[in-house]
Amino acid sequence: MTDFIVGKVGRVIDGNTFEITVEERHKDNTDVYLDNEIIRLANFNSPALSKTGRKVSPQILRRKLWNKHVSLTVIGRDDDSRVIAYVNSAIM
Repeated sequence: MTDFIVGKVGRVIDGNTFEITVEERHKDNTDVYLDNEIIRLANFNSPALSKTGRKVSPQILRRKLWNKHVSLTVIGRDDDSRVIAYVNSAIM
């Protein structure tokens, strides 16, 4: 599966997970996307339970993505139905 969606990041949950408001869906997508989706970054692991890692990772992701429009390449969903995706671009 390779789908494409675009949306605005409204909340950073942790160092590799955030929520978007989906604004565009590619016409050839195979999955159905809700107006709000939880996104987990593909091939990216934030530091586990270290106190400094848990504080730093979300801050870095927030600084890079929060309140920006992102273009995502979706590769699937995890067991919790979160979208697993690569970020293609982040635009103010």
